[in-house]
Amino acid sequence: MVHKTVCVVGLGIGKLYVDACNRLGWAVITVDQNATLTADYLSVDDIPDNIQIDMGIVCTPNYTHLRVARQLGYKHATNIVVEKPGFFCLGDWLGFQQQFPISRLWMVKNNQFRTLFEDLQGKQIEKIQLLWLNKNRIPGAGSWFTDKYKSYGGVSRDLIPHLISVAQRSLSRCIAPDDFVAQFHQQYEMKQLQDDSTYGNYNADGIYDVDDCAYFSSKVDDVSIECFASWKLDIDTDVIEWRFKIKDGANLTYGVGLCPESAYETMLQEYMFATEETYQQHQQYDEEIHKIIDGFVDREFVVLYSKLSI
Repeated sequence: MVHKTVCVVGLGIGKLYVDACNRLGWAVITVDQNATLTADYLSVDDIPDNIQIDMGIVCTPNYTHLRVARQLGYKHATNIVVEKPGFFCLGDWLGFQQQFPISRLWMVKNNQFRTLFEDLQGKQIEKIQLLWLNKNRIPGAGSWFTDKYKSYGGVSRDLIPHLISVAQRSLSRCIAPDDFVAQFHQQYEMKQLQDDSTYGNYNADGIYDVDDCAYFSSKVDDVSIECFASWKLDIDTDVIEWRFKIKDGANLTYGVGLCPESAYETMLQEYMFATEETYQQHQQYDEEIHKIIDGFVDREFVVLYSKLSI
């Protein structure tokens, strides 16, 4: 067993990474400014300089990602993994790598490591349609998730990066030429929402100023790509389906739920031990995700789920 030390910052979703690293047999240091969570340290700055950090994982609110990543960079972390959507913009992402050239920088792309992609090997894909449509799963209306200053955006920064990464993995290449379509819109106001979301806590005194519906489309070579995501939509039930039209073959549809924890383990292993070629491929993916989410425009659009077909 190869001994590695991982620093997990933020013990919300970060607990999932702690468990994954423990299963991989890696030593784990935890950091969270909330003293009640009894992390090892309240700040990355508190970690002694003589501790080698092979991988730092940033699981804090979006608006703190860059600051925490820099703290890990100053600690000479070999790999720095940042929960999506990464940083505020592509410029910040590229600038960080210039500032900390000895640290490999990765965006979380756990859905790229699902086993379903084994079914697509050797198949010629003609169309990809990725739907992540929630009837009502706003992640804590009134929390930092729905405050644009703190989250940088809603669905376009939360679910769309997942879907983009799935399309990338399906084709093993970048998927967005310069003429892609990227639109988002805020359909609901706080006064329209009630404490009935299936996810997160509702705070009526909080802020809700983010997009809750987003659409992306592109065409690369002969392959058409559509991604449609929502936190809240007027549908009878959630529709989380990834559809692939295979040239001269049967169409494939996968009903997917939350990503299995085994995919996180596979991702972390690849990031930890990646060759330079693999790292450069992921850098292209990460930069493209930033490019796309930077390019979203606020536009009221109509995409009818009933009209979407592969």
